[in-house]
Amino acid sequence: TYAVERERISTDVAPQPASYPLLAQHMNVQGSVVLQAIIGSDGIIEDLRVVSGPTILAAAAQQAVREWRFKPILQNGQPVETKARITVNFTIKVADSTKTS
Repeated sequence: TYAVERERISTDVAPQPASYPLLAQHMNVQGSVVLQAIIGSDGIIEDLRVVSGPTILAAAAQQAVREWRFKPILQNGQPVETKARITVNFTIKVADSTKTS
């Protein structure tokens, strides 16, 4: 799941989920990676930095978010560059073995 701190910022299309690194899955590493982004007036990420989160998950979070396209923020009718704090959550889904057919 994803969270963008500023309500005015939204993606043009549904963001693709981050690929869960296999090593992180095998090590049962879960958590949130918080990224600081500079989004250009064209809606494309210009700069992306990791603020916090498990190091083993950071590259996957950055790779996924770099592919996102955002709706430009308008100021006086003109698109402008903006900052956003984006949270990418990694959760290992466990199959529910209690279900019966």
